[in-house]
Amino acid sequence: MSNLFERFDHGPVTFYRMTRKVPAGRPMRVGVYVVDGVMIDTGARRSREAVAAILKDAPVKQVVLTHHHEDHVGNADLVARELGVRPWIHPVGQPLAAKPERLPLYRRLYWGQHAAVETQPLGETFTTDNYSFRVIHTPGHAPDHVVLHEPSQNWLFGGDLYLTDRVARAFAYEDISLLIESIRAVLAIPDCELFCQHTGRHMSHQHQIGKKLDRLLGLRNKAIVHLEEGRSIREIASALGIPDKTNKLLSGGEWSSEHLVRGLLRDAGRLD
Repeated sequence: MSNLFERFDHGPVTFYRMTRKVPAGRPMRVGVYVVDGVMIDTGARRSREAVAAILKDAPVKQVVLTHHHEDHVGNADLVARELGVRPWIHPVGQPLAAKPERLPLYRRLYWGQHAAVETQPLGETFTTDNYSFRVIHTPGHAPDHVVLHEPSQNWLFGGDLYLTDRVARAFAYEDISLLIESIRAVLAIPDCELFCQHTGRHMSHQHQIGKKLDRLLGLRNKAIVHLEEGRSIREIASALGIPDKTNKLLSGGEWSSEHLVRGLLRDAGRLD
């Protein structure tokens, strides 16, 4: 396995992207943003050297975590220790960051097991020297997930709300109904530049996140039809063109298209 570390400057916003290359697997990318002295997320533990370099490269004074997952809080303990601060996180995420779960093997291999970190709770706003961010709770992908909206700059730091509009699978722990609700809430915001932790900057959050919502609702409608025809969850995933034996096997069943189908059908009130 090897790592690639890149820097992208977008005016006052700097994106540091870390790519994890795995033999016979697709590259896994995640990054952190630095804006006005604030680091947004801290990357995965296996990118520890890159995050240490960021602290030397950028004048970081505070840390905000969009949620408690290992590719976002993996170096929170390092950054907290180096800066002498407690990272900010949604109150729901505080016990999750303080006592992290033991990760499945495949997630430990990709990202690394993160250490416990003491945090402080985000409120409805987060203020830096020059900007004021709205903190919007957007559960679904994770119960503590937030996005940060800076209305004067038309910025939206989206964490993992977007990820991709080519949705094909979900984690077992994701709540698809809450995710759809959160997406709709964020689409009510006037159009912003979207800063995604995994895919970088996009010029229009309405366009990118809107495509994701359209994809989810389109798959949901098709899944309902297949369910009414008597197909099983596995058969529906196949009929939708998203069968997923490899990812399901590698993740021990945690990440699969079948979880997505179940979540969409629950959202439609067709499954308990």
